[in-house]
Amino acid sequence: MPKQELLDYIKTQRSIGVTEEQIVAALKKAGYDDLEIQEHISHKGSRPSTRKLSFELKHLLFLNILIIVLFVAVAIYFSYDFHKSLNAESARSDASIEALRNDLINQNAVLTDRISNSEKDWLAELEKLRKESRDEDKALRSTIANADSASKERDATLASSIQDISSQSSAKLDQLSKDLDTFKSEQVDFSKIAPKAMHSVVTIGYVDSSGVFQSDGSGAIISRDGFVLTNYHVVDELRNIVVNVDDNKYQADMVGKNTTWDLALLKMKTDDKFVPFYWADSDKLYVGQPVIAIGNPVGLEASVTQGIISSKRRYIDDNPDIPYIQTDVAINPGNSGGPLIDKDGKIVGILTMKYTGSGIEGLGFAIASNDAKRVANELKLHPAS
Repeated sequence: MPKQELLDYIKTQRSIGVTEEQIVAALKKAGYDDLEIQEHISHKGSRPSTRKLSFELKHLLFLNILIIVLFVAVAIYFSYDFHKSLNAESARSDASIEALRNDLINQNAVLTDRISNSEKDWLAELEKLRKESRDEDKALRSTIANADSASKERDATLASSIQDISSQSSAKLDQLSKDLDTFKSEQVDFSKIAPKAMHSVVTIGYVDSSGVFQSDGSGAIISRDGFVLTNYHVVDELRNIVVNVDDNKYQADMVGKNTTWDLALLKMKTDDKFVPFYWADSDKLYVGQPVIAIGNPVGLEASVTQGIISSKRRYIDDNPDIPYIQTDVAINPGNSGGPLIDKDGKIVGILTMKYTGSGIEGLGFAIASNDAKRVANELKLHPAS
């Protein structure tokens, strides 16, 4: 005899979607045997009522229809409100367009008036310009007539001047001939001067830890007993100064320095006698005078370059109180402290610097011989200066 409570359990489980295998497993776990489980599962009282399931479906269908009706009602409401807003916005747009149209009409009227007034002004200005042009034409004709009269007077004056120039041409030709002779005399052959001067030019540097002499700059011997004049910036960082004269190395002391003029006086530690330079009078220099420089650019000893005096007194920003000699002689690192020499083999200046940069050529500077000589004598008399 089937048990009602077991039938109700199976029916409830089936109504909520539990599979038959899950129900059988649950009943076995509860202690029911296979025969009893099969009897209750196959009994019609364990199956859910189709009438009740049909009622639930109808209830769910009704709810769905009700939701759809509500959604349609809400959509109709919002659609009405949207169309109402759209109509109001359309009315506002029509009003704006009408206002803009009226504004354009007004502006067009104003612009038409302005064009009409401008045309009148232009015509008046054009007539004014025509009148001024006629007046200027009259004035120009009068000026041309006066110029023609003046031209005739100038022609007479010019003819007189040509006659005067003709009478003077002979004297000028004589002067040009003399100037040409002077120019030819200045075409100096330095090939005989340079070899002698090289014995009075020194290389200044130091001996490194490997015993190799390293060049820092140049100098000029200015006395037989071994005084050498050079730039201060050549020796300012040297601890042990070495002077190379004709491949002979001598230790040297700095007797004195003048940082304003960038000059230093050295004395070689030897009793040997040397061939010194003589000083030229830099006040007698002239622009265009040929000169040579002898020094040791980039370590190339006894290099000679030739040029001219470009300016006798050149003041530059680096040292505005010193009048430098400007020259187009080729100067390179290592020439500093070396002599600038004239056709007589005398010092006209001590090379000290050059301008460098893109597009810059032939801008070298030297301390004039009269200034260099004066500073060297002061350093001899007052070594501590």
